[in-house]
Formats: sequence, C-alpha cells, structure tokens
Amino acid sequence: MTQKEERFIKEFLIDNGCGAGTVNELLEDNFSCQCVEDLKEAQGLNAQEIGGFISSLEKKDILWIEDRIGDPDLFWVNDSFLEEISKEQGDIEFSRLDLSGL
Repeated sequence: MTQKEERFIKEFLIDNGCGAGTVNELLEDNFSCQCVEDLKEAQGLNAQEIGGFISSLEKKDILWIEDRIGDPDLFWVNDSFLEEISKEQGDIEFSRLDLSGL
C-alpha cells in the first residue's frame, strides 16, 4: 500500500459514519460504508482521485464496492482487512493505526 493509500484508508476508517473508534467496534457494527460524496467532503478530494484510490484498494482486497443501480455505489472495508489489523495491532484506535506493514 502506498503512503497516499495509507492516509486515504486511515481517514476512511476514522470517518466511518457509525461512530466506531476502534477496529473491533467497526467489525461489530457492520454498517460503515461510504459513497463518493461522503469521501469528497471528508477527504477533500475530487471524484477522480477517490475513484483511483477505491480502484487500487479494491484490487488489494482492502475495500469492496457495492454496485447499486439508480443509487450511489457504496464502499466498504473488507472484514478480512480489519481482522488482519486486529490480529497484528489489537483493538487499536484508528488514529493510532500503523498500516505500513499491511
């Protein structure tokens, strides 16, 4: 994962929309998705930049895309990615995540 992708996914996790502050809280919630408009506002990026991050992180099995006909697509963090973080770093707060080795 590149440094820019690390910053993107860390911000994605911090601004998860459900109030979860740790990996395990987010795993328990399972309602923490975002759409392009959410990400544009939270990350200060345009739709093309977001698309690049989403595409790359989906290929790396970190995010998955829920294609919704007639509604904005939703982006979710894969449980397997969160479980890997939990295994390596415990139930860590998102602001303290170290994603450099993942």
